[in-house]
Amino acid sequence: MQSVTVPRDGEWLMARDIAEATGIACVAQYPEEVTGEPLAHVRQVGCVPVTAVTWEHDWSIDVWAGAGDDYAEATQAAYRIAGAISAMARRTPASGNAWHDPSVTSVYPNPDPNHPGVPRVTVAANAALRGAEQ
Repeated sequence: MQSVTVPRDGEWLMARDIAEATGIACVAQYPEEVTGEPLAHVRQVGCVPVTAVTWEHDWSIDVWAGAGDDYAEATQAAYRIAGAISAMARRTPASGNAWHDPSVTSVYPNPDPNHPGVPRVTVAANAALRGAEQ
C-alpha cells in the first residue's frame, strides 16, 4: 500500500496518553528500577499502514506492581490500563491524539527475570493513529 504519511512514535504517544487517563506512571523506555507505585512500560512490537494516512500500532505493555509482592496490584493496574485503551476512541486525550479502533487482545501474568520479586502483568493491545506528514 502506498502511504503518504510516516508512522508517529506510538510508544511515547501511548505512554503519555495512558499516564494521563489512569494516573499510573508510564514510560516508553525500559525501566532500570521498579520501586514504589505501579509502573507501566509501553513497547511497540509492530506497526503497519492500514490506509494511505493511518498506521496500526501494536504494543506489549508491561505493568509492574511497584512495591507490592503479589499479582493483585499489578493486575488491577493492568486492567485500568486495558480499560483506558479500550475507551480511547471515545475520548480525546490532552495530547490531541485521535486513536482509532483500539483493542486489547490479552492481559496475562508475565514474570520479569530482570526484576525478580516484583510481579509483572502484560497487556497486549493495538490501535490506529494518523501518521505524520512526510
